[in-house]
Amino acid sequence: MLHHSLARWYWTQSLVMSAGVVLLLTVVCEKATQLAIAAPTKSKRWLVAPLPSAEKLAPWGLRAKEEPVYTSVEQWPIYSAGDAKLNGDIKLNKDLKLTLRYPRAAAAAELIGTVMVGAIVEKDGSLSDVHVAKGLLVPVSQAAAAQALHTEAIRAVQALPDHWQPGKHQGRPVRTVVSIPVGFNLQLYLSAR
Repeated sequence: MLHHSLARWYWTQSLVMSAGVVLLLTVVCEKATQLAIAAPTKSKRWLVAPLPSAEKLAPWGLRAKEEPVYTSVEQWPIYSAGDAKLNGDIKLNKDLKLTLRYPRAAAAAELIGTVMVGAIVEKDGSLSDVHVAKGLLVPVSQAAAAQALHTEAIRAVQALPDHWQPGKHQGRPVRTVVSIPVGFNLQLYLSAR
């Protein structure tokens, strides 16, 4: 195919033209970006916004101003809301059962299981970054019901009073990651109501 001199010439020309077009577009885009950053303006068709600062672009938990989050500490956080006579785990389960509402979609699908909710216990005993650490593994047909359980588990943990004794490392309170199991059992839920 490239043995003929005219074919080689066409191939070389098309390659040079393609490279030239890419180079030209790169230069035009860079110039437009420089102009947009230098003077943000509003035209009829485009709104050029200034770029956000690097701090706003940093992902959660990685900002320089935040203290580190510990996953292993000398003394783990303890849930201590209300009754001092009860163990923290027992009181946590009792308070979760009081705030938990079984979603209708999950009840209709007769879906049961335990959702592991992850959170950070702050140095003042409050919870932050409440999320599903490990959800239910269900067939695709029950995905909506499982999502309803996940949402309810997060809501129930967020509704808990902020009465946590923070975790301690080297004698001082620190931000600590915790996992809270939220159990969903339809029969127990219906019998308690």
